[in-house]
Amino acid sequence: MTLGRALAGLGLAQESDVAAAIASAMHLQYLDGEPPEIAAAVAALLPAAFCQKGGAAPLGVEGNFLRVAVTNPMDLSVLQDVEFRTGRKAVAVVVTQTWLENLLRRLYPEPGPEPATTS
Repeated sequence: MTLGRALAGLGLAQESDVAAAIASAMHLQYLDGEPPEIAAAVAALLPAAFCQKGGAAPLGVEGNFLRVAVTNPMDLSVLQDVEFRTGRKAVAVVVTQTWLENLLRRLYPEPGPEPATTS
């Protein structure tokens, strides 16, 4: 659970306000609103399990840079792992945990159950 979600759960702050403050303090971009459409080739750069565990998701490629949505920009190990996995320089973009979960559901939908076959 992120700090923003914990404070929001306690009624002490809005999750988005905490994420925006962290982004501002670290001089990073903050994204809110509806998650953007991500190209399938960009989504394929990082596996779903890594993104869910690390609190990160690919947003887009610009040259040798990969913009990465992160819930905790202070966790440099996630950004380093992104760089190792993709061979691109990771650029952190701060998002809320709720925002990231919405994006991950869209990028990596759960496979549905196999339809039953009749013989």
